[in-house]
Amino acid sequence: MRYNIRCLLGIALLLPSLSIGQSNTSIVSKPPTTPSREVTDTYFGTRIIDPYRWLEDLKSPEVSAWMKGQNDFTRTVLDRIPGRDQLRARISQLDNTGVVVNDLQSFGGRWFYLKRTPGDDNRKLYVREGPTGVERLLLNPETLTSNGVHYSIDYYQASPDGKLAAVGISPGGSENSVLHVLDAGSGRDLGEHIDRTQFGSVFWLPDNRSFFYNRLQKQSADAPRTSYYLNSRDTFTIWAQIPKEILRFSATDSRRLCPWRKATSPSFPRRRAPSTSLGWWLMESRMR
Repeated sequence: MRYNIRCLLGIALLLPSLSIGQSNTSIVSKPPTTPSREVTDTYFGTRIIDPYRWLEDLKSPEVSAWMKGQNDFTRTVLDRIPGRDQLRARISQLDNTGVVVNDLQSFGGRWFYLKRTPGDDNRKLYVREGPTGVERLLLNPETLTSNGVHYSIDYYQASPDGKLAAVGISPGGSENSVLHVLDAGSGRDLGEHIDRTQFGSVFWLPDNRSFFYNRLQKQSADAPRTSYYLNSRDTFTIWAQIPKEILRFSATDSRRLCPWRKATSPSFPRRRAPSTSLGWWLMESRMR
């Protein structure tokens, strides 16, 4: 008898939720249909059938209409969830109650870190002279906003003496980083911008004016999307003492450096330089 009462109580509690779900289902419109159009490829003797290849054409009006229909259906479902707006407001309130600091680096007596304060949409790069020094804003990516496109800091790496900082900045949340080098003393952008550095992995050398970074290949207009991340290269850059002059090399193997862009410079002596993936390389090059 006691078991039957518990079952009845459970059913009674479940009925309201079932009725709510049924009423919502009758009101919410259905998502757009998704036609199946099979495309067959053969890879190493194995046939692969893709019924939705047509959805990869993001310039197609049909695909755009399908995506809009899916979004409208999703919004209809989400907007009918009871208490959703109150929950979102509470999460936003809690998210803006404190300061978030991460990626602390200490070089040359300076402390570098990324910080986001309540109300900030983006992290900003700060520096101070040691742990007790006065905090100084080094880079605010929001100042780069133009034509409605905002910018964000993806990563940064200070030089060993703390005088320079290489910073990856990308537009519109794309994470397609463009590498900038800043003077840590003044915050001045030194002017040379290196694109295609989404995974820059900057590694400064002890001379404090040269570093390795990873750069993606430049894509041709007809290159397939699957080739975007293929054949990236470790590149070696020297920030010369002459203002606005830069020397770049592309590391092609473990025995030599090949000039990527020629510039006037004293002879480049033999040196040992670390690779981000292959340990220590002995590299030799001379420029005239």
